[in-house]
Parts: sequence; structure tokens; C-alpha cells
Amino acid sequence: CPKKIPTLYYLFPTKDWCSIKEYDPYGDITSTGGVTSNELYDYIKNYSKSGMNLSIKDGRISADLFESDIEDYRKVDNEYGKIQFGYSFYDFDVGVDLYDWQAWNPGDHKFRENIEVYNFWKALFKKYDKVDVGFNSENVSPILILDSASLSGTDEEISDRLYVNYNDVSKIKSLYSKSVSNGEKLVLFRFALSDYFSKEINIVDLNTVSWKQTKGEAYRAKQSVFLDFDIIQLTFSKDDALTIIPAVSSPIDIVPDITSPSLVSGASFWETLLAWIITIVASIVGLILVVGVYKALLKIYTSDSHFVVKILLTLPVVVIVVLALIYALPWVINTVNRFGGL
Repeated sequence: CPKKIPTLYYLFPTKDWCSIKEYDPYGDITSTGGVTSNELYDYIKNYSKSGMNLSIKDGRISADLFESDIEDYRKVDNEYGKIQFGYSFYDFDVGVDLYDWQAWNPGDHKFRENIEVYNFWKALFKKYDKVDVGFNSENVSPILILDSASLSGTDEEISDRLYVNYNDVSKIKSLYSKSVSNGEKLVLFRFALSDYFSKEINIVDLNTVSWKQTKGEAYRAKQSVFLDFDIIQLTFSKDDALTIIPAVSSPIDIVPDITSPSLVSGASFWETLLAWIITIVASIVGLILVVGVYKALLKIYTSDSHFVVKILLTLPVVVIVVLALIYALPWVINTVNRFGGL
């Protein structure tokens, strides 16, 4: 049965077809190939090419656009509530750290998974970026009451300290100033932690003999979105007494921006060298195969065997050549391109 090719349900052009090589975490989202929250959300709302929809938004959101489940490590089922794919509920406490925030630890993942995040050579020789080695995990409180110390420093420092989008810092500072003037408190609510995956992909031209690949112009990404998010009630504690205040608000949809990968690079010296080695070895093997086929056919047709016997002896040789052309040659070409091409 033919192999089923996965369907691509999302496809966005970069702004003005810009390159994604100049990643800037503090820059404009679209200038380095990102997709804004509004653009992505509009696409989700207006997508209507599926007969299967999710049981939210009056059944108007297509199930094609989402995974069938979330990662197991993100699932929670305890006395505070339940976090899962679909309807989730949770009771957040200002005094309880919900998340152990840490970077991708290569030692906790399989070789194949590290290839996906880095590349073949880094995974093979464990040459990871310094930021990923010895990264100290950090407990993060979901509820943070902001003060002047929280918003001190540059916008970049505030963004890193509070784990918020750099482009939102100015708005947060404005809201904080307003709350101070009104004698109020500004509370930052960080209600979820999820992996964000973004990785460069190569554009392959199957119409060329060598399957020409273009790098640095496309990437794939995966993230979590939260639909119909709502705060049901707020509970305050004072002098061992709890006061519960029901919250009246309309559910909101939270669809973060898509950003290009932070590391986009061409082939290294060793990758190019490996591509040449594979090409040379494959060429030698191919030449040996051609000479062997020629000698085999020459021996068959110069013998005194019956014509039918000659045909029968020729068939295995032809099969070997056909299999080599169908499987071996494309594998060699694809492998060479995976390591940056020549």
C-alpha cells in the first residue's frame, strides 16, 4: 500500500519573503519570518476544510489544525485540578510554585530527538550549545504581584526576568504606572508552561537530478494554544479567613505568536566533508556495480547457453540495477543534501 504523506494544514509566507537567518528575540516578530498572534488566530477561525471539528466555539474550530493530545509530562490530575487535552481546570495558589522551568536537557532525550533539536554531528559527539549544558532549573510562581523591582532595568532584562514577550513590556509598564497612581496592585498570571518547537527545514526541489535543497528560508513550529480560557473565581486569604469572589468575564482565546528558530546555519566544514566522502564512496560503489554488471552480461551472452537460459540469467542482474536506481541512488542524494550538499 502506498505510503501516506502527512497533510500540511498550515502554511504562511514570511513578511516580504524575508530570510529567517537573522533571528532577533527582541525584534519585530514579522521582520525575521514570524507569524503574529492575530494572523494565526484568524487562520484558525476561518479554516473550514474539515468535516471534523472540536467541541468548542459552537463546533466551528477544525480538529485538523491540532494534535490529538498533549505531552504526558504536561498532564496533571491532583487535588488542585486537571490539566489535559480538551477541557481543563486548575486552582492556582500564589504561594505554590507550579512549574519547574528548565531548558532542553540533551541527556534526558534519545539520540534521534537530539538530532531534531540540534543536528547529526552535535548529537553524535555531544557538542551542545553552552546554554543547554548545566542550565539551572527554576521554580516559577504562577501568580506574581508586580513591584518596582520587577520592572527595573531594560526592556530586554524585564522580558527575561518575567518570562513575557519583549513586545509586551512597554504595555505592562504602562499598566503598572496606572495601577500605582490608582493605589492598585498589578498581578501577572502565568498559568501554563509548554514546549515551543521551532526548527529550520530545507526546501527540496524534486524536479532536479540532485534534489537541490534551499536552506534558511523556511521552518516548522509547534506550540500550545488555549481556547475559551476563563477565570471562574478569585480566593483571598486574610487572618486565616478565605474570601471567595466569583469572577465575571468573557472567555478569551490565547494564541501566541510564531517565531523563527533561534539557530539557523548552513553546513559546517565537517558536514560538507562528510557529504564529499559519501559522494566519493557512492561513486566508487556505483562504478564497481557498473563494471560488475557489464562483466556479468558479457559472460552470459558469450557463453554457449541456450537463449532462454541467457534471459533467465540476465533477470537477476537487471533487478539489482533497478533496485539500485530506485533505492540506493535517491538515498545517497538525500543523505548528501541532509549534510549540506556539495
